[in-house]
Amino acid sequence: MGLTKLYLALYNGASGLLWAYVLFSAIKSLASNPDASVMYENVKAVLYIAQTLAILEPIHSLLGLVRSPFITSVIQVASRILVLWGVVFLAPPAAAGVGCILITLSWSTVEVPRYSFYLLNLFGAVPSFLTYLRYSLFMILYPSGISGEVLCILAALPYIRDHHILTYSLPNSLNFAFDYGCILVFILLTYIPGSYIMYSHMLAQRKKVLGSSKDKSH
Repeated sequence: MGLTKLYLALYNGASGLLWAYVLFSAIKSLASNPDASVMYENVKAVLYIAQTLAILEPIHSLLGLVRSPFITSVIQVASRILVLWGVVFLAPPAAAGVGCILITLSWSTVEVPRYSFYLLNLFGAVPSFLTYLRYSLFMILYPSGISGEVLCILAALPYIRDHHILTYSLPNSLNFAFDYGCILVFILLTYIPGSYIMYSHMLAQRKKVLGSSKDKSH
């Protein structure tokens, strides 16, 4: 086994296990108490680790370690990092709403089979059901995850503006103004083309992979 293959196996295996823990912990927490803030406290440590690790994925693509398109990888990872670190982490209302539940369950449910697929694919041992899950779950979980991200931002906006989070008003020594709330509103608008790009990409991938699988079976 080459070093690249070993590294990718360790990366995908670790990421899959982390997301599996997030999924199991979130379901367990919600089953006993449907409060989003309680669920968040139970999963946040591992959730932040699992999602932050994904920053490596665009780098993998850029270095040619994987065949994933660089742009779509950046769009997905950047939006999640922004929502997690730039919204949920900074604004408690975002962690206490239904949006937090949606992103936690949607992200973890789609990532467990995705990383499992990548891991087993390194050894040419992907079972057909896992291939189907990898290229089908997104049809429900991408819309639910994107909805959760948008709801988190909307829930955070009043808090960020009221508490002037990452906001610098004039006059100041730098003679520079920055309104983080306005930036988040602009980012919300980018979800319209961004969501279309991501969903269209996955639909094309699904047709390519599952379509070719059906052709081979005939």
